[in-house]
Amino acid sequence: MPAIPGSGRPRNLILTAMIFAVSMTFIDMTIISIAVPPIQRDLGLSTTGVQWAVNGYLLTLAALFAFGGRLADTVGHRAMVMLGVIVFAAAYALCGLTPRGGIAGDWLVTFRAVQGAGGALLYPAALGIVIQTFPLRQRGRALALFFGAAGALTVFLVIAGIMAAAALVACTGLRAGRQEEPGEAGPVPGSQAPHEEARARP
Repeated sequence: MPAIPGSGRPRNLILTAMIFAVSMTFIDMTIISIAVPPIQRDLGLSTTGVQWAVNGYLLTLAALFAFGGRLADTVGHRAMVMLGVIVFAAAYALCGLTPRGGIAGDWLVTFRAVQGAGGALLYPAALGIVIQTFPLRQRGRALALFFGAAGALTVFLVIAGIMAAAALVACTGLRAGRQEEPGEAGPVPGSQAPHEEARARP
């Protein structure tokens, strides 16, 4: 795909789209680590299963990265970006649909690995599009924006996710506290027994 001539507006739009696409792969490297405690508790995963769920994504992403770049050069960068996004999003949805029970660990680890494969298809193809879209004199600035903005967007979204999760936990804890207020609690078992015995005496 040759460099796109003409106005800088189409190039900037392409750069923005690739930044958002690659940010997905960055975010998924860390986001599950934040959610490990509730995931482990709700799905009943072992410590080993949680570690594989975290590292399975990174392993397949690193192992298939060069292969994804080669496919992008052979098949086409645009096609591989679209395929990578589809694989990544589908695996992400299936991770969210992890069933409870004995297969939860295997299910989550499998589709986390598939996510990594989607990221390995997406990332080098997006990088190739940025390189080929901008002419040589603008390429260094474009790559600096590409990596810098993708990293900054990742940090922003992770922090926003942490704050949203903390707010949700705080609201849930507040509701639970209101439901368990002492004034609303029922009578203590056995507390009425002495009064009933006193009434029963002649």
